[in-house]
Amino acid sequence: MDTPTLLHCNGLEPAATAIVLAFFNLGAFIDMASAGRLVDRFGAPRMLFPVFIGAALLIAALGSAGTLPLAIVIGTLLGLTISVGGAGAIAVASLIYPPAIR
Repeated sequence: MDTPTLLHCNGLEPAATAIVLAFFNLGAFIDMASAGRLVDRFGAPRMLFPVFIGAALLIAALGSAGTLPLAIVIGTLLGLTISVGGAGAIAVASLIYPPAIR
């Protein structure tokens, strides 16, 4: 089930789901601008575990968000966590696999 359908099943109008997705992308944009610094400062392996746990919890919370303001907050935080998780996973892969395999 995709995000707009999930939010629509929870009572949000289709236009409201577009707003939530816009805030998700805003959160992802903000985080991608700072993800490199976070990974450099704390290390990719130390960043990934809490970020992926947070993303899993936020995905579950988004499934039960029944109001637009709550869905916007959860969507923005979800954009933050998923983007740093993706960037961190790429960083870890570059540390684990030798250049010949990459």
